[in-house]
Amino acid sequence: MDGSSVSGVFTVGPVINLDAEADLGISVQRQMLAGVNISIPNFHADLVLVSVFESRTSAFAIDVKHIFEANAQIAAHAGLGLSLLIGMGVIIPPINFKKTVSINDKPSIEANMTYTASKICTGLSEDDSYAKGVKYRLDFLNNAYVDLFVIEEYDP
Repeated sequence: MDGSSVSGVFTVGPVINLDAEADLGISVQRQMLAGVNISIPNFHADLVLVSVFESRTSAFAIDVKHIFEANAQIAAHAGLGLSLLIGMGVIIPPINFKKTVSINDKPSIEANMTYTASKICTGLSEDDSYAKGVKYRLDFLNNAYVDLFVIEEYDP
């Protein structure tokens, strides 16, 4: 497929472009909480303002629970795509620009996987709660679009 041109002035002709794309990524998230939960169950106090000696409090014990929570998440992403562009273009070197009208189609495949783990400990027990799991997804995509009069800078 040949185009028409006037040397050094302009070129008009078909444009075909084939691109391959790959995308890889890993992300890590984590969170940790450590602390103490203090409570005084069944606390009761009677305060008599007229006679302080008649004021009473019930026997109470302080309940202390240690708290530890940890959460972690690791996610991985991979994508592979092939982009095909077919169109008509005009290149005018004296004013350094390129103008095209094209149809672009990009089929691709994307894979995502996430591993999550969490640990919650309260009191003196170490194995109060523990959870983990894997989530995955596989997507097949096709993006098709039309570019009308896209102006690009031309560098001869």
